[in-house]
This record gives sequence, C-alpha cells and structure tokens, in this order.
Amino acid sequence: MTGESPYLGPPASSDREATLLRLLVEAPDGLASTELALRRFIQERLGLDARGLDWQVDRLFQPTSAREDDELTRFFEVTGAVVASPAYPVHRLAFDLARRLSDTGPFAVDPDLPSSAFGYVVQDPGSPPGLPVEAAEEPRALADTSSRFWALDDIRARAAWALPPRPGGASRGAGILVGHPDTGYSLHPELEVGALDLALDRDVIDNDDDARDPLRKRWWFPLDTPGHGTHTGSVIAGRSTGQITGAAPEARLVPIRTIKSVVQVFDGDVAKAVFHAHQVGCHVISMSLGGIGFIGLQAAIAEAVRSGVIVLGAAGNDVGFVVAPAIYPECVGVGASTADGQPWSRSSHGPAVDICAPGESVWAASVNSDVSPPVFDVRQNHHGTSYGTAHLAGVAALWLAHHGHQTLVDAYGEALQAVFLELVKSVGHRRPTGWDTGQYGAGIVDAERLLTATLPTPGAVPRLQPRWVSPADRFRSVLPEFSPDEANQRVAEIAGVGDAEVERWLNRFGREFVYLLTEDRQLRREFLEGAMTAREVSQPRALRLRVASVASRSLADAMRGS
Repeated sequence: MTGESPYLGPPASSDREATLLRLLVEAPDGLASTELALRRFIQERLGLDARGLDWQVDRLFQPTSAREDDELTRFFEVTGAVVASPAYPVHRLAFDLARRLSDTGPFAVDPDLPSSAFGYVVQDPGSPPGLPVEAAEEPRALADTSSRFWALDDIRARAAWALPPRPGGASRGAGILVGHPDTGYSLHPELEVGALDLALDRDVIDNDDDARDPLRKRWWFPLDTPGHGTHTGSVIAGRSTGQITGAAPEARLVPIRTIKSVVQVFDGDVAKAVFHAHQVGCHVISMSLGGIGFIGLQAAIAEAVRSGVIVLGAAGNDVGFVVAPAIYPECVGVGASTADGQPWSRSSHGPAVDICAPGESVWAASVNSDVSPPVFDVRQNHHGTSYGTAHLAGVAALWLAHHGHQTLVDAYGEALQAVFLELVKSVGHRRPTGWDTGQYGAGIVDAERLLTATLPTPGAVPRLQPRWVSPADRFRSVLPEFSPDEANQRVAEIAGVGDAEVERWLNRFGREFVYLLTEDRQLRREFLEGAMTAREVSQPRALRLRVASVASRSLADAMRGS
C-alpha cells in the first residue's frame, strides 16, 4: 500500500459536517522515540483530517510521573475529524483507517467506536420512564423481595458486618476506596455525600475533575442511561442511615464519569477510567458496563491487578456472550442471580463468569430523569449484571477491610486478586442445587463465608497469569454456541479461506467482525442459523455478501475477493 491519504470526502466547511474519530494505538516494545515516530507515521499515512488539521496524537494514559519504561506508555490515542455518510457510516471508515495504519507500519491500531455489546439496562414494565425496556419478561413467582434488605441477606452481608475484624482490620468496608467507572454520581439521598470521595473523582468524557452525572438524556439518543452510576453506587456503598444500605456501607466510592449510556461504551474511556482509579489509590474497581475490548483496556486492568487492586466486570445482559472487560482473565467476571437462588435468565454466561450475585428485583437509589428537576426515590425495579457486580464490589470491600488492606497487600502483593478469587470460588459462596458452574461460576457469593475463610499461606496461590486476548480469541468468545473449531470452520466457509489461514485472517479482521456481530443482531442470527441448519451450498456466499454490505471497504474487498 502507498502512503497516500484515503479519500475522506470533501473538506468540511464546519464542525457540523465532520465527526471526531479516535483511534487507539499500541506501539511495539523497544520502539525508540515512540511518540515522535508515531506522529511522523500518522502524518505520512493520513495527512490532514477532514477539517484540514493535523491528527492529534496523545498518550492514552497520562501518569502524574511518567516513566518511559512503564508498560502503559506504549498506548496512544489519535484523534481527528472524518466525513462519513449514511451510505458509508463512520464505523466502516474507522476500520478502513485503522487497518490502513496497522497494515503499513509497526503499530497496532483499533478504532474506538461506541459499543452496545453490554446489552440493555432492564426495567420492569409499568415502572416510571427513565430507562429503556427490551423484551420484558412475563411476571413470574419469586421468593419474597419486599424487604429492602433481601439482597444483602441473600449474600449474607449483614451477617458479615457483625463479624469482629482481624487485627488491623475494620468492619463494613471502612477505609476501602472503590473506583466506580459509570455515568457519574448525583447527590441522591440514598448515595450520601459521605459515601463519595469527591477529591479523587474524575470525568474522562469532559476531561475534568467533576464526575457529577448531568442526569439528562440526549433527545436524539433514547437509550442514554442517566443515573445508572447512582443506582449501582448505592448498592455498593449506600449508607445505613437511608432507606436502603449498600453492601459495604462504610466504604467510599470514587466516581469516574466514563459513559453516558451502558449501551454506548467507548473502550478508550473505560481504559482511562481504570487507569485513574488505579493511580489515585482505589482498592477495588467495579465496572457495571461492557464493550468489545479495543486496545488499551486489558493492559490497564492488568497493571492495576499487578498492584494489588481487585477489578470486577459485569458479564452483560441479553446478548448471549460475556462482554469486555469481564471476558479478560485479569478481571473477575460477574453474573446475576435471582431471589430464588437461580441464575437470572438474561445474564450473560460462560466460562469467563466466575461468580454471581443478586441482579433481579434489586432495591436501589432511583433517578427519574424524564422530568425536571429529576425525581429521586428508591425502587426495586433494577435488574442486570450491573447489580451483581455492584454487590460483589461491596463484598470485596468488606473482605479487604476485614483483614486490613495493607496486611493483605504485604502478604500477597501481585497475587491479591488471585487470592480473593480463589477464596470466593472455593469457600465464599453457596451453590444451589442444579447450579451450572461451567456457565455461571462457582455459585452465589456469600460474604460471611468469605470473611471467615482461612487465608492461604503467602505464595500458595500464584498471581493471575496475564493472557492477551487476541482478536481471534475475542471473535470466538462472542460465539459461545460454537466450539473454537466450529467457529473457525464457519469463518473459513464465509471468508473463503483455508483452515490454515483462519487465525491470521481473524487477527486482521476479527475485531471488525465482532463489532458487526454485536451491533447487528440480525446478522448474528443469520451467522448462527447458517451453521446450525442444513442450507444449500450457496448459503455461505450469500452470507459473505451480506457481511460485505455492512463492512469496511477493506473487509468487504477481502470477502468479495474470496
């Protein structure tokens, strides 16, 4: 390929006609003068952006004291304006640009596109507006959830509060900071200011130090989820003085405004939020969100875990596969359970789910942002793996406080999260009859059992071994209906490549394929059905053309040329 700029359409006469696009870049180890080399590379390959300006190159992570040998200094963000159209939307153009850079230089490049892989925030039919409803379930008989403490008692949190702490420890999560990447915070009566550390909060969307949730929906994007951070935050650390109580009512939240909607997640912003939480000293990071898993996010989590931080991610809702970051081996994957001790029917599931916690009919602080001013109250119409994750984050805070965070770090260091996960999966849970451990983890977390479990001898539990999740791995992970061999065979059929070429093909095109399969549910159904039913020989070619019709030019050319 040449170094000529790709055609981006005519120069935009105003910002209204251009869309800002961010590319996430990873430089190889040992590349001398990385930032300067990247700037030159971008200038040579892309020229000016659609507004006639240089593409902006910045480090993705901005440490207060940068070290050139720091693992995370290899990650960058490249931002510029492009002109897209309904006929050739921005995601297609974005993958063309990313692949142009990846194919012609030493850098790995992903577009940072909004992902709806997490699924939907689910709300009971008939409840006040404010959150989207999808595929509402028929009413079913549940165990009694009328008590506002049912979920706390289900995970034995109140029993855990009553335990005397170990020497140097504390009760109820005292002294523990929980980093909380979400929609930000609001001063809800059930998320008291004492639960928040507003000296350390951050807004990575607006790049400032005020993480307050504006509690408004964009009129053109009805799936915004204002208040989601308040809802989940109250489940983690709501104070006991209110109508409801969080699982760790003396822990403190560090709000980090990272998303406007859990169905429009930018992985670059989540990566920045994880980095901020780590840098300001959070002991737990709780992510009730998810996306595809572009460049930078897994590395930021791995760096935090190496420093003794416990990192949790929600498995996802409705989508049938586990989202990122929960899919990463460095992240504890959390599913949702019900009041009658069963997996929530809409929880993502699979081997990446480590444990479940209550995620149906959960009492939480509620925000109705469809009226002005927003109405604050308490409701139990909260469902999803978001709430399973919030409950587990509170339990993690209880465990750290009970033994004393510094005592645990001194004993286990980089293996701290591995020790926590080992105890949760071996002792700190209950397993209802018939529970599928291969799909929903060890069972339902039990805080009392976890806190009373004997700590292992230092060194007995090895630290979690990092394993890079490649684009090919990620592609296969969104198709749990298939074995890895079946997924590879399906790709070979559709892409028209030989079995030996599938891995290389997926490592080049896999992330775009994941994006298409997670954004276009009908395409995913067609992909699955074509392999599961007897079809005529022409079917793979028909699906190949269907993929090509929505793909980037580079992927479409590869598909049509097969």
